[in-house]
Amino acid sequence: MDVGNKYSEDSYYVDNLMTDFSATTEELLSSIHSMTEVISEVATVSNDGARETSENAESAMNIRAQSNEIAELINKSKESTINLEKEVKKFSI
Repeated sequence: MDVGNKYSEDSYYVDNLMTDFSATTEELLSSIHSMTEVISEVATVSNDGARETSENAESAMNIRAQSNEIAELINKSKESTINLEKEVKKFSI
């Protein structure tokens, strides 16, 4: 009878241990799932930030190219003004 009681106590202990292990496993699984979601969100935000940075860099390069074109046009306009002044002076009395 003593062996039967000891077996019963051991099985009760193992049952409680397995129940605790199962609960801990469920909590761990939930935590891992939450961490996976956060990591995914961080990756998405990082990708968005990288894309926006790339777009900003492209815009800056376009602005620089347009500024260079404007500077070139201003120089041509100055040259044209100088040439026009020279031609107008030829007609002055």
